[in-house]
Amino acid sequence: MRWLLVLVAACDGKGDDSAGPTGEADTDTDTDTDVDGWTSIEGTLTYELRGYGDDLPEDGRAVCDATIEFTGTPYAGPCPECDFLFEVTGTVVLDDGNGACPFLGPLSAYDNTWLYDDPFLIGFASEMSYDGRTYVDAFVAGAYSTYYDGIVVQPISSDYGTATLTGKSFAWTFSQTKGDPNWDFPLYSYYYAQCRYPVFSDALGPYAPGNTTYETLPCEEARADVFSFRGAEGGTAYITVDTSDEAPLNLGFIVYSPEQCVDGIGFGNFVCSNGERGCASLALDTVAGDYLLVVQQYDICHLGGDFDYRLDIDAAWDPKVSQLRDDVYNGRLRPATLEITGTATLK
Repeated sequence: MRWLLVLVAACDGKGDDSAGPTGEADTDTDTDTDVDGWTSIEGTLTYELRGYGDDLPEDGRAVCDATIEFTGTPYAGPCPECDFLFEVTGTVVLDDGNGACPFLGPLSAYDNTWLYDDPFLIGFASEMSYDGRTYVDAFVAGAYSTYYDGIVVQPISSDYGTATLTGKSFAWTFSQTKGDPNWDFPLYSYYYAQCRYPVFSDALGPYAPGNTTYETLPCEEARADVFSFRGAEGGTAYITVDTSDEAPLNLGFIVYSPEQCVDGIGFGNFVCSNGERGCASLALDTVAGDYLLVVQQYDICHLGGDFDYRLDIDAAWDPKVSQLRDDVYNGRLRPATLEITGTATLK
């Protein structure tokens, strides 16, 4: 289950443009969100996603560890049961995560995925009926959902957190832990934070050598090396990962943009130069900024030892390739917990 299901699983109406609490078309023409005279909001939230267990890397670095500041004005759409509902704009002011954080707009007031878009909404309801249930003192979250092609507004259950309104001070928390054996959250996931769709490479073979890095990976499933490289505005980086000895490796890679969302995936584009497994290549259009590149061994492999591979980034500029992590485990981290704490002042 993905984090976004917390917000949209109970919504019924794909394709509408409702801001009503049920996600269905709202015939109420009253656009007053009952802000009781409040004309603006400003605040801060912390956004953390961490995995726990034996597979936590030795440096313990969280997937997400960010602070976001936001400001907003009253939302013009309908939410008749909201005490207030603001349309907000968030800015990341501190980011100590691992460079692969999925910021989900309805919860973070900032988004780097293709799942959500403006407007991002933050509100409070002392009492709200939603999907056959009554919510009391609920944090209200909302955003434009590309999946439903409309605006979704939803109270967050007290099962996941708290919300308090005292005078002009508003505070809330959110915490959700996933630990089901069939659910996973790798340190570097390819499906939780995609910038665009589709992201898979359509390359038919390796690209020319350039800025070559030689490294090794254990012949174990989900072992990965993590690199950084610089992108250039309007440039194209031609990335190839290939074996460089008689290795049974099955190599692929994920590229994260400077905004930490998945900007490209190479997997099984051609037969490796050595062995019979798949290797990968990708032509990536870049902007100025730092990219993450996660090279991973994808097969279950029963052979011991490390095997050589080469990473090439052919570019018209110096991409300044640097290795950040070596042989990290990029498989299941469970349980994983998303925690949010927010405070705001109403004006």
